[in-house]
Amino acid sequence: MPTPASMVRPFHWELEFPEVFSQTSGKTGFDVVVGNPPFLGGANIWPTLGGAYRDFLRVIHAETGGKAVDLIAHFIRRAFTLSGTGGTVGLVATNTVAQGDTRAAGLRYVCRSGGRIYAAVKRKAWPGQAAVIVSVIHFSKVALQQECVLDGKVVPGINSFLLGTASEADPRQLRQNKDRAFRGHLVYGMGFTFANDDILSESSPLSVMDELIRRNPMNRERIFPYMGGSELNTSPTQEHHRFIINFADLPENEAARWPGLMKIVNDKVRPERAKLGGYSVAARRSERWWQYGTYAAGLQQAISSIPRCLALSQVSAHHAVAFQPTSRIFADTLLVFALHTYAAFAALQCRVHESWARFLGSSMKNDLRYTISDCFETFPFSEGFDCNAIVEEIGQKYYEARARIMTQYNKGLTAIYNEVHNPDSEWPEIAGLRELHDAMDRAVLDSYGWSDIRPYCNFISESDEDEEEEEGRARRVKYRYRWPDEIRDGILARLLDLNRQRAVKEGRLPIEPVMIPGTVESERKTHNVRRKPRKLVGEFNLNLLSHEEES
Repeated sequence: MPTPASMVRPFHWELEFPEVFSQTSGKTGFDVVVGNPPFLGGANIWPTLGGAYRDFLRVIHAETGGKAVDLIAHFIRRAFTLSGTGGTVGLVATNTVAQGDTRAAGLRYVCRSGGRIYAAVKRKAWPGQAAVIVSVIHFSKVALQQECVLDGKVVPGINSFLLGTASEADPRQLRQNKDRAFRGHLVYGMGFTFANDDILSESSPLSVMDELIRRNPMNRERIFPYMGGSELNTSPTQEHHRFIINFADLPENEAARWPGLMKIVNDKVRPERAKLGGYSVAARRSERWWQYGTYAAGLQQAISSIPRCLALSQVSAHHAVAFQPTSRIFADTLLVFALHTYAAFAALQCRVHESWARFLGSSMKNDLRYTISDCFETFPFSEGFDCNAIVEEIGQKYYEARARIMTQYNKGLTAIYNEVHNPDSEWPEIAGLRELHDAMDRAVLDSYGWSDIRPYCNFISESDEDEEEEEGRARRVKYRYRWPDEIRDGILARLLDLNRQRAVKEGRLPIEPVMIPGTVESERKTHNVRRKPRKLVGEFNLNLLSHEEES
């Protein structure tokens, strides 16, 4: 039996603060909750705090399972629950608070449960030594009468995306975008690869590959160029420097037709696979040690009939899309689009799509983490986007100009876009590249019929203030050459509405904007209508507004 001293003493808010929660006190919770929750990603909750704590969070906060929900979402839910009617909450949050599943589990829950975000700062550099970007949010249990302020500006409302609008609606995945974008192969064993710069010695030298092909030319059938996100972003020509053995989904007896390659995989991959745990996926990978951990069969089929495709590093400081030959094997660090025209390139590379990706994607530190389900499958492309002649022409001009600059300076995509976003760049060609990018943006906007939008770009600081290093030296301020927030947010609002229209056209349930309770617009919308619960795929079972008359 554990001794009383070693037992964990549970904490109950209602017992600790009876004057706040008891019926006799007449109060329903705290008037004010202020906090700076710990910054912990969803995938690290279990390793850091234990499985029991993770399971506890999932029990008290319905439908917040999965690794993508950061700890901040649970603090938002708890603070909202503990605050009383009319109570307010102020939190310093991670900058993922308005992104992906973390947004859905936290701020969206607040907005759809009677709460209202009345003030927020979307991005603010942490004043301490840590290189962290945070968000500051303020919300109330019921709608307050004061005006909403977003990034220091008065706005009609603030939704869970931290956009200056009272409309609270989620974009839907569109069927027209299905099976056009894929994640690369999860190899799960660098013993499959040949390379000369593998410091961990998991790869075999290129000389071994050459010797295998010399002895048996048939080995060439199962050795392919191997491309990852690093090569795409750093090589001036997006060239590969590694090769990889690929047995696809062949059974072991067929893969044995290449005994030299099978021996390498048996020696370098099989021992590591044998150490995997006993759960189903690990067991399969251990049993099928000659195959990749996850072979992207859908990707290979989708690109089999086109000579080239478009690729994007899943995590990168800059949104940079590039063509790739379809004869390569793509790593899981790359996202691959089964599209091959310059018009398709322009549609993916332009700021219309980049703004959407940064809006719906998540981030790692200050880098964009592009996810297919959130950023691509929800994006409402213009009609015939991949064959528009005007967009095709400007897309080709931009792509070829960018390629010339990379070759001229022997720099990759990351270095090129560092210069694009550098207001003090000394490369004379960069100004012309910026102009071509602006023209490409305008052409894409025109393809939507949005010729009334004439956007412009400014160099906008990524943080609100200059930080200093420990030695007192000023840290270089990072800028991004982009649209001002009001232009970007206006375009995002149109894209959200277009997504809703497309979802309805595809035969899905009508999606009515959910208005933040307490606003004039919400009361106008909800007059003489009833709330009808609907189960939505990937969403909470929420009472969405239904404009159906009472039966």
